[in-house]
Amino acid sequence: MFLDEQLTKGMSARERLELMIKEVAKINRELPSYKRIAKIKLRKTEFEKTTSRKISRVGLGSDDTDDANI
Repeated sequence: MFLDEQLTKGMSARERLELMIKEVAKINRELPSYKRIAKIKLRKTEFEKTTSRKISRVGLGSDDTDDANI
């Protein structure tokens, strides 16, 4: 997941991750167990996109993320 800098301006990486965990927990309460989000990867950069604005699958293995298990 990549967060918009304008929405989280002035927040530390830890605060951003905690915010996302709280929001995912709210969503998970209403989902059946097989649809719940189990892990978050907070990215420092946005995914590389193709010219049609789809996520490019080449280079997805690069790991510039902070992980959180929920």
